[in-house]
Amino acid sequence: MDTVKRWAYKKGFMLKKGSTGETHLLFNKGRLQILRDAEAAFLETYAKWIEDGRDLFVIEQRTSPTFRMFVDLDYETKKEVSKDELKTVCQCIQRTVLEQVGEHAARCVVSCADKPKATKDGLLKTGVHLVWPDIQVDSENALRLRTWVLAGLHETFGQNDWPKMVDISVYTRAGLRLNGSIKRAECTCRGRDDACNRCQGKGEVFDRRKYAPLVCYAGPSESPELLELCMSSISARVRLTSIRVPFGEERESTHIPQCESMLELEPELQERCHQGKGSRLEADNTLMGLLTRELGEAFPSCFKDGEELSDIVQMSGDDGNPYFLVHTNSCFCHNLGRCHNSNRVYFYIDSQRLLQKCFCTCNTTEGRKMGLCSQYSSAPHPNHYLLSFILHVALVLGFLVAFRKLAPHINNSLQARTEGTSREAIKATQARPPLAQRACHPVAFDKAADAIRKFELCESSFLEDKRHRSRTYLNAVEQSSRCMKHLYRLKRAMPNDMAAENRLDYFVDYIESTMTDSLRAMARQSKRGKALHHMPPTFPLASNVRQ
Repeated sequence: MDTVKRWAYKKGFMLKKGSTGETHLLFNKGRLQILRDAEAAFLETYAKWIEDGRDLFVIEQRTSPTFRMFVDLDYETKKEVSKDELKTVCQCIQRTVLEQVGEHAARCVVSCADKPKATKDGLLKTGVHLVWPDIQVDSENALRLRTWVLAGLHETFGQNDWPKMVDISVYTRAGLRLNGSIKRAECTCRGRDDACNRCQGKGEVFDRRKYAPLVCYAGPSESPELLELCMSSISARVRLTSIRVPFGEERESTHIPQCESMLELEPELQERCHQGKGSRLEADNTLMGLLTRELGEAFPSCFKDGEELSDIVQMSGDDGNPYFLVHTNSCFCHNLGRCHNSNRVYFYIDSQRLLQKCFCTCNTTEGRKMGLCSQYSSAPHPNHYLLSFILHVALVLGFLVAFRKLAPHINNSLQARTEGTSREAIKATQARPPLAQRACHPVAFDKAADAIRKFELCESSFLEDKRHRSRTYLNAVEQSSRCMKHLYRLKRAMPNDMAAENRLDYFVDYIESTMTDSLRAMARQSKRGKALHHMPPTFPLASNVRQ
């Protein structure tokens, strides 16, 4: 067993088959789920393994919803490329990024493979990784920044296969190889041919190209000090080139405007810019249909030709309250009074306002009614209440997905705690009642998730069946209480792990507050609404198990 796997099994971070929520993948087969508060210690241990000269095979997955901005560049040339040429290309990318983000996030670490790799087309491919440790983006804004990088490369160096060289999959599906790791793959002979020239009968082949620092930037110019730090300290190099946001340093994504010139050259990028994972809501066709109808009545000009919604993104405001960005394929802008050539409009919805906004970044007010489109917001629409209610339903629909992703973190935390070797850990494990231990089993999550699923059905029925809204409302109250009962029992049975407790506390409070808001909205539209005015400001969901 290799070094990383042995460490992961010992710590309880190795995922079993069928489980989800991996934070790292291994080229030599295996998936890890390292707790957020343990990732810094893992990177330190990983750096020591590199110093010891061990073979490592680690791929980092992106943190969600934001991760550190990075570019995976596969630079293809007919002849072996010089370091000066690579630096020139990287300088162009750095300059383009700074134009969009600003020099407050100026540091960039560039790592290059120690030798090129031949492609099937007879070219030489040199791998280059650029990481900006101070820029946090979600998938959508990373894709937008990529389009600006493509536009900058196209403008500086002319026509080339830049979209192929600047990998797009790393922002939506794949991750990035951790600095110092090598690739391992199965040989086509699968170890059945002792005379195989590729693997010598071992069944596996290794790509031992490693990435090492090439150049570092602090602003538009090179930084010898930062490069010296990365060259002299493997620990610093690993930390600075990690694409995962360190625990406790998470913040909202940097906003990147659309690059209209590049979208005209490559129109399909406009569709891909809306495929990032981020904090999108999982909405079914019924919900999207209801939302499209309501928006069409509020802004008929934007939907006169059958335009549709593309996705819904839930964000968190400065006051902690959620708001929603509804993306469409409509180009009609009320500020311009007509359709844009390629830019699209979107809608901002919260509990107070419904606004139409625009992705256009053109620096002109010609033909505009109220200044730049990028700064435009329509007059608030008065009939926004139902839209806000529908989107809160979408929040509940998205809980089930997030819930499944959260469960392995809590279970792994329990496993790591109960497998501790210290006397305190053993005493704590032995003192915990068997019933409480069983409450932390995934069955507790399954019961709560089942209640959430039934709560979803109540929400859908409430919107579609107006005749039985009172009964549906009471069923929703029952399912919300059932859900919170299992979650609060789970909280009481949690092991002494502060990070896991905080994670579960936040999740439980968020579910409770959103369910409460939805139930209030249902009560107001129900026939029993008048009889429910005596209820307290917050519904006592599962109050019987809080104590």
